[in-house]
Formats: sequence, structure tokens, C-alpha cells
Amino acid sequence: MPDRSYRVYMGLEVPPTFTRPGGEADITDPEKARDAVLQHYAEWAPHLRAFVEAAENCWRPWPLHRLDLDIIIDGHPSWTRVPEMTLLGDAAHLGATNGEGVEIAIGNHQADEDTAAVDRAIVAYEADTRAHR
Repeated sequence: MPDRSYRVYMGLEVPPTFTRPGGEADITDPEKARDAVLQHYAEWAPHLRAFVEAAENCWRPWPLHRLDLDIIIDGHPSWTRVPEMTLLGDAAHLGATNGEGVEIAIGNHQADEDTAAVDRAIVAYEADTRAHR
């Protein structure tokens, strides 16, 4: 950073309550949050843990959510399609990053080129997702 500080991000697979008030890493209590993160990374090398130990009180949770593939498999209907509804951007592909962002963005753009194709694209995407399960 221009002020010679560092910004460090880390990912933890934890329940949604982890950083909420009263949670194991309650971010309203910076020391509690720091201790919980250090405990999670207990086996890390000391020079990497030093980043967490030196962090100032600037913790920020950034939840990433994903859909379980089982909810889109044939025989497990979990939602009702709504032809009048279109989701774009991140709302259209809920999930943690996995290197497909550009492909998804290009696919979204191509579908938007012809608004009549959007519904067909969604049906095809669902079928393709089921086929690759």
C-alpha cells in the first residue's frame, strides 16, 4: 500500500456465525478475532503467522457462498424457474472463485446480445451442469 502497510486476505471455511457477535472470531472483539484466526492457522510458519499477529484492528469478514451441486441434479428440484426473472453478474453464478469468472462473464455477455436467447441459455446451462455432475 502507499503508506507502506500490507493488506492480507485469508480464506477460512467456517460456519456463517464464525465472525458474528458472540461467534468464535467475533469481529467486534479484535483480539478474539485475532486469536481465532491464529488458532486456525496454528500449523503455519511463524513468519506467516506474524502477519496476523501484527494486524491492526481492521478485521473485515467477506463471506463467500456457494450452492451445493445436489440442489441442481435431476431428482432434486430445489427451486422453481421463473421465466420473467433474470439474474446477472455474481447473482447468476453464486460460488467461490474457481477460475471461471472470465468464461462466465463472456457467456453472460453473449446471452445478453440476444434477449430472446437468455431463457434458452439458462435452460442449457442447467442441463450442462447436470450433465457434468
